[in-house]
Amino acid sequence: MKRHLVLIIGVAWVLALVGCAQKPKIDASKVTAPKTVVINDFPDMVSGATIGLVVTSWPGAYFSPHLSGTFAISGAATGQPGVPSTLIGDTGGLVGALIQSNADETQMKALEFPSLVRKSLRTDLRSEVLASFRDSLQAKGIQVRIASETRNAPMRLHWPAKTEKGEPLLTGTFADSPPVDADLLVQLAPVAFYASPGPLNSYERRVGIGLAMYNGRTRQFIGWQAFEFKPSDRAFTYLTYDSMVSEVDKAAQALRSALLSLVPQVVRTISGESQ
Repeated sequence: MKRHLVLIIGVAWVLALVGCAQKPKIDASKVTAPKTVVINDFPDMVSGATIGLVVTSWPGAYFSPHLSGTFAISGAATGQPGVPSTLIGDTGGLVGALIQSNADETQMKALEFPSLVRKSLRTDLRSEVLASFRDSLQAKGIQVRIASETRNAPMRLHWPAKTEKGEPLLTGTFADSPPVDADLLVQLAPVAFYASPGPLNSYERRVGIGLAMYNGRTRQFIGWQAFEFKPSDRAFTYLTYDSMVSEVDKAAQALRSALLSLVPQVVRTISGESQ
């Protein structure tokens, strides 16, 4: 039931966002070139293989339950979302039951995929992404500190924030925490996994980085933005889960490359450069 609920939430996000007129984007004019930045640490990334889960260009999804299954929080039960019957469509009867059964079986097999990716990469994506951001910002003369207290916290907005219409946004356990001695407090929510739209579709890379920024000393919400990886071709698309596992080394490196390719663009936003 929990697996189904996560995916249903994901579908709800997609439906809700269809009606949005404009994706949230951080206004560079509101970001004074920072000299000091605090980056919140985040949980280990789960580079899984699933069915139905999506990555969007709306930042709210990154800081909500929609993508919670893509992070491994110590001491919390995590699992990959499954395929609710509502996504099977009107295949009906025996055919629909067979599709559902096959999808559930594949999802059980796919529970091994995150460990296969970690073994193949021989590195921790979380640590590599954090180091890439730290080094890139420091190369611009910005002092960077990583806040460790958020290491095993769910991905939620750090301090209170509102939409442009004045509606409150979802915050987490640090909503009442004090300011920090830095020009900016930055939250990163990187995700990288494979997913197919439905049980009869191919697996493709789903990669993105959610970014939220605050004034560190006043706790004022500056804005948030999502950076979605959009491949230029159909490379690293797999018809079946088994075919993806047979090329797991290539598949894993493709996730890593796609994720790191987004870092420069996010760094430019953090440093206040025009996009």
